Amino acid sequence: MGLNGIYKVKMKTMGREYEAEYDLHTDDEGNLSGTLGAMGMKVVLQRGSVNGNEFEGDATSKSAMGEIPMKVTGTIDGDHIKGEIKPKIGSKSTFEGALAAEE
Repeated sequence: MGLNGIYKVKMKTMGREYEAEYDLHTDDEGNLSGTLGAMGMKVVLQRGSVNGNEFEGDATSKSAMGEIPMKVTGTIDGDHIKGEIKPKIGSKSTFEGALAAEE
């Protein structure tokens, strides 16, 4: 199973909820790549993989404190995804959403 397309998600972090858009793509070998966009920022998903209904990858966010590495993990259920983003520094975020309808 792969993640291909734009996912509209609700991201919860530090007690607040944000609209987010994740643009994700899986190749034939199960390698996952894409961007995670929220709060006016986009981070690039690197070294991602999909295994069955689970996915994971690494990303780096830029902040006033410099670059912050993050681990992204989640599950796929049909067109729905959910998971969490754990930064090396700071609070984790959770997300849940679905594949955006094609217009």
